[in-house]
Amino acid sequence: MRISVGRENLKWVAEVASKVVNLKSPKEELRCVRIEAKAGKAFVQATNLEEWLTIPLDGAEIEAEGACVVNLAELRAFVKDAQPKNFIAIESDRVAVKAMTEISGISIPRGIKSGSLEDWPEFPKRPAQMDRATGEFLEAIRKAIPSTASKDFRRALACVYVSEGLAVATDGHHLTALPCASPFGESVLVKPSKLLESGHINGDCQVGLDLPEKGRGGKLTVVTDSLMWTTSLSDADYPNWRQVVPSHKAMELTVLFDAKSAKEFLRAIPALKSNESAIGLRCSIKDGVFAGSNAETAAFLTEAKFSRINSFSIELSAANLSRALELGLYELKMTDAFSPVLFRDERGGFMASMPLRMKTAGKASIATSSTTPTTPQKEEVPMTKQNVQTQQTSTQSNASTASQGFTVTKPQAEQSLDPFEELMKSAEDVKAAARTSYEAASQFARKLKDVQASLKRKDKEFKSTREIIEKLKMASGF
Repeated sequence: MRISVGRENLKWVAEVASKVVNLKSPKEELRCVRIEAKAGKAFVQATNLEEWLTIPLDGAEIEAEGACVVNLAELRAFVKDAQPKNFIAIESDRVAVKAMTEISGISIPRGIKSGSLEDWPEFPKRPAQMDRATGEFLEAIRKAIPSTASKDFRRALACVYVSEGLAVATDGHHLTALPCASPFGESVLVKPSKLLESGHINGDCQVGLDLPEKGRGGKLTVVTDSLMWTTSLSDADYPNWRQVVPSHKAMELTVLFDAKSAKEFLRAIPALKSNESAIGLRCSIKDGVFAGSNAETAAFLTEAKFSRINSFSIELSAANLSRALELGLYELKMTDAFSPVLFRDERGGFMASMPLRMKTAGKASIATSSTTPTTPQKEEVPMTKQNVQTQQTSTQSNASTASQGFTVTKPQAEQSLDPFEELMKSAEDVKAAARTSYEAASQFARKLKDVQASLKRKDKEFKSTREIIEKLKMASGF
């Protein structure tokens, strides 16, 4: 095989492939990409056994057809050193792979580490039925990925749930649901992907599903003008997320931003959040909507509108508040200081989040004060059905707010319980026991190796001694 590819084109292909290839994989072939030229076309393949990527090499000049498997890290290093406007030639004789480019008019070849073509994994076939999808389909999934729980032991929460025209993701503390123009009638669980998050897959595309006859899982295939990407779908069961999201129609309190005020507020949030990463909102018709933290100098008067006459205060997670405004969810709906907060937009997208709670009471004021306020400890309560029902029945008599501030306090008697706490604790205990067993097994293996080495050493000494005795016998005439 011998092909020539423009340096910039090959650089972009290698960059996209790096989002799929696992450079730390123990399998050599998974640290590589496959380059093939046939029927007048050339393309690059990459996989991590969860995702399969095929990228055409547009404009490649094919001198001889064939295929080779090359180490991606070494290929990227060679492309980086080449001149921007030069072509790069890749040549393989099925044993060794060389890449060549011209430097000062001289063609300089460099050997690149290659893998075995026989060990290259088989790629899934393209589904027979492919449907058209707008760019909103992949964009909604991409925007929902940051709300997944990447470190949770529940596999379903690590995925984006595409169902009923929404892309849903939750980490157990907040939930995001964005409009998703899915062409499928089936519900699918899409695993997070570096390639999808990078934005290299975008715009209108063709999508197809390859689902098993029984059970869940399967594969999703996306074809764009520049690549074909297939990813395996999760076979987990997604929880009934709708039962933890209250109806916005029953929420009387509303804080409404416009695009301009939301943009200005986003710029102010890093300076406003406290050490606990909290943002307080104090709303009143007289003063407007103030935002700040328990630092006496951190206060910001937003242009947001408040829908109620009497004052109201609430503590929110700065990360959730920033993310909601970045997604264009400019309307905040709530019932009281302890109820879930809904960030909404006009298209039906929303984010549900629990407010932060105080473990100990403390005073904080947005207005200037001569004394330093007490820093309260906060906890973010997981979004469970029990929490939603409890907070909707809470009354203002169970909470207290600073007269000129925004701090919301919670009585010590009221505790929010995580129904998964015992299960997570048990899982950690199992992990610790497994770790102990593994260390014990490793220690036993090391001792066994030491014993084997000792036996080999003694056997070698015995053979050496026997040879010396034989030589002495021969020399003495016995």
